[in-house]
Order: sequence, then C-alpha cells, then structure tokens
Amino acid sequence: MNYFDKNKILSAAVVILLMINLGILGLLWFERSPKIPPERMNQMDSRHPPERMPPDGGPKEFLIRELKLNDKQTQDFLKLVDEHQTDMKRLRDKIRNEKTQLWDNISKSSTEASNSETIASEIANDQKQIELVTFRHFQKVRELCDDTQKKKFDEVIKEALNMMGPNNPPPPPGPR
Repeated sequence: MNYFDKNKILSAAVVILLMINLGILGLLWFERSPKIPPERMNQMDSRHPPERMPPDGGPKEFLIRELKLNDKQTQDFLKLVDEHQTDMKRLRDKIRNEKTQLWDNISKSSTEASNSETIASEIANDQKQIELVTFRHFQKVRELCDDTQKKKFDEVIKEALNMMGPNNPPPPPGPR
C-alpha cells in the first residue's frame, strides 16, 4: 500500500465518523421535546388521579372543590390566598435582590466581599420566612374549615402543596 492509499482510507474513516457524529447530534437536537418518561407518568398518575387533578385554578380551586367550601368560606379563603401571594412576592423579591448583592461580591477582593456571609444568612432567614408564612397561611385555611372539612384538609394538604411547586413537602408515602 502506498502513501496515497493510506490517506484515502484515513480520510474516508474521518468523513464517516464525522457524518455519524453529525447524525447523532441532529437526532439529539430534534428529539429534545419535554416528554415525560413512562415511569414518571405512572408516578404522577398514582399521586393525582384524573378526577383529582386541579382545574385551571390550580391548588386554590383544588382545595375549594375537595373541602367543599361554602360561599363565605370561599371568600375568606380567597382573601387569605391574596394575602399569602403578596407576602410571598415580597419575600421572593427580597431574596432575588440579596442574591444579586451576593453575586456582585464575586468580583471584589476578599476584604470587600466579607459581607457575603451576612447576605447569605439574610437569604437563609428569608427562606425560613417563606416556609413559616406558607405554614401559617395553611393554618388559617384549616381554621376556616368545620370538623369534617378539617379531616379532609389533613388528607389533601400535601397533595395541594405538591401542586404549588417543587420546594414543598414530598408526597405522602404510597405504593411504588
């Protein structure tokens, strides 16, 4: 085999490998859809059977429906929700600003960035406040309920919290 034959084989191999890589990258790129794996779908189905899925109103409508709140209770509940959302927005905005301050310190010298520990503690305290505000909110919601509704509330509260987002308590243990 001479020099040109070796180069042809090597060039052909490189071209083939390049085409394979481009094909794989293309498949990965075009197949990037927000598909939920079947095992995850099964977990979701077991936690939220179709008749228990929240309507467009989310956990708010879910609780109204599950607890069978009367008109007065619903009005009081919606006021509590508005207050809770206002408090949560204020705390989240405060955390966002504190995180900006914290990360602005990264380009400063260590003596200038010495308040980073203080800012991180403030963020932690605000996160603690978020948890307590949410806990107190649901205590107030529970107080709106009669005895029968309180029993139902105790059964569905974790499910409602899971609908609210990922930073809430884990789902109650169930069959896997």
